[in-house]
Amino acid sequence: MAGFLLSGVLLTAGLSPAHAQSASCTGIAEWNASTIYSAGNKLVYQGRLYQATTSIWNTPPTHCPSCGYYQDLGACSAGGNTPPTVALTAPANGASFTAGATIAITANAADANGSVAQVQFFRGGTSLGIDTTAPYSASWANAAAGSYAITAVATDNEGATTTSAAANITVNAGTPDTTPPSVPAGLAAASVTSSSVNLSWNASTDNAGGSGVAGYDVYRNGTLVGSPAGTSFSDTGLTASTAYNYRVRARDNAGNASAQGAQISATTGAGGGDNTLPRHALVGYWHNFTNPSGPTIPISQVSNDFDVIVVAFGDDAGNGAVSFTVDPGAGAEAQFKADVAAARAKGKKVVLSLGGQNGTVTLNNATQVANFVNSMEDLIRYYGFDGVDIDLESGAGVYHGAAVQTNLVTAVKQLSTRIGPSFYLSMAPEHPYVQGGFTAYSGIWGAYLPIIDGLRQELDLIHVQYYNNGALYTPYSQNGLAEGSVDMLVGASLMLIEGFRTNNNTGVVFNGLRPDQVALGLPSGPSSANSGQASSATIANALNCLTRLQNCGTIRPQQAYPTFRGVMTWSINWDRRDGFNFSKPVRATLNTLP
Repeated sequence: MAGFLLSGVLLTAGLSPAHAQSASCTGIAEWNASTIYSAGNKLVYQGRLYQATTSIWNTPPTHCPSCGYYQDLGACSAGGNTPPTVALTAPANGASFTAGATIAITANAADANGSVAQVQFFRGGTSLGIDTTAPYSASWANAAAGSYAITAVATDNEGATTTSAAANITVNAGTPDTTPPSVPAGLAAASVTSSSVNLSWNASTDNAGGSGVAGYDVYRNGTLVGSPAGTSFSDTGLTASTAYNYRVRARDNAGNASAQGAQISATTGAGGGDNTLPRHALVGYWHNFTNPSGPTIPISQVSNDFDVIVVAFGDDAGNGAVSFTVDPGAGAEAQFKADVAAARAKGKKVVLSLGGQNGTVTLNNATQVANFVNSMEDLIRYYGFDGVDIDLESGAGVYHGAAVQTNLVTAVKQLSTRIGPSFYLSMAPEHPYVQGGFTAYSGIWGAYLPIIDGLRQELDLIHVQYYNNGALYTPYSQNGLAEGSVDMLVGASLMLIEGFRTNNNTGVVFNGLRPDQVALGLPSGPSSANSGQASSATIANALNCLTRLQNCGTIRPQQAYPTFRGVMTWSINWDRRDGFNFSKPVRATLNTLP
């Protein structure tokens, strides 16, 4: 699934053996799965210095020593990178303020053997801002009453971080707050399906010196249906072709509530999307190729525990068109088509995936869009597929400003119209392309968000890949969340359901999806990915946290999402080779969810 080589060059020389020599690694960053390395770039991995010989990413130097992707320059000599130093200079520990004040926060930071890349300031786990130049500072406006721990996190040019000692401060309420927040404005139905309405509105403000806005109350036809902390809400379980009226009011931390804002009306659709998935589904990728997991297997031999079989992969036929050729291991073409039909007859979804580690499709103009739509319609109808899975990333040039961001949306909408209401659409981008937009919103970071937003009404399921890309930064913690942890799986899912503001809370807002449109994306075992494996117990805890608010880690949702869809894995074939070590326990957990 993840992208490896970006160039088409296949090298035959192995890593240059430099085990007897030492190398200076000062100023050289550690290998990062998300970094794209060009030929000549240097990096440090497991205490050794390497130099890339070709354009490459997501592939550590030890992955294939005989491939010659890197030159080994030797072991790092003593005295590697020294983390930066950082200390808060304001506010002072123990300082007191009055509610509504603007609190200035400053820090000194230095790096002994490099430079300070940034200093990020936090109020507990909430970011207050990032400063990349000295003197480092941020401000907290309209501070609400309470006790808080203020910290600063410095990052140097090699990625090392240091957290300052906390300054514990108190914000006093002063005179009692009896003034409600402003009435929420801008209420709108951001998207509507046959069973849900996704609402968004503008943030309210509290009075100067007030206790601060605590959250909102959402009313449907006069009845309270939700109390989110943010400015969006997904109202689910609705009846198709029905009009609903909505109003929203704001609450502050002192218990004051505003009047309800202007009423809007939203009507659910008559259908649309796919309503035949199980309430909690297991999705797996099926190999149309031979690799170390073994040869291709017929579709008829896929474990019955899988609800969605994603066929990996369609091929780039040039100029936007897509082709597909059945691997001989899956049987003759007629047998493959019969197996697909038999799986669908049992209620399974069988979907053709576009992408993978070498996947490329070019969508730069209207001709290529037309070729894409025509070829995909032909493949779906010929083989009997339910629809398409989008796993296009670096190979298709998905980055901010690229034509594919808009043309892919156009193409899939046209394809959905041609196939009709039964059309199934899923996506499986890597997390830098989605939740990575919280950290930065340029290049590849968050580049899938406009695509997801543009196709949210057609989208049946998104299962972001939470592996091979390292820790994930979220609005719920000041630290990166480790791959394979309950907190990462829950935090990443909440970002998709509740939405988030990009570029470290300073950019555009991504409005959340319905919980039933979201699933976890995980490797099936130790050989199917370089990193990101999660134990069966961890997966069960994450699913129970999301659906029941049970067995959570440090991140706990504000509400349960019992319709959270399920889990995707790479892959069916690796799972089969490993004795169904993933599918059996995960299926058992899914069967117990509400």
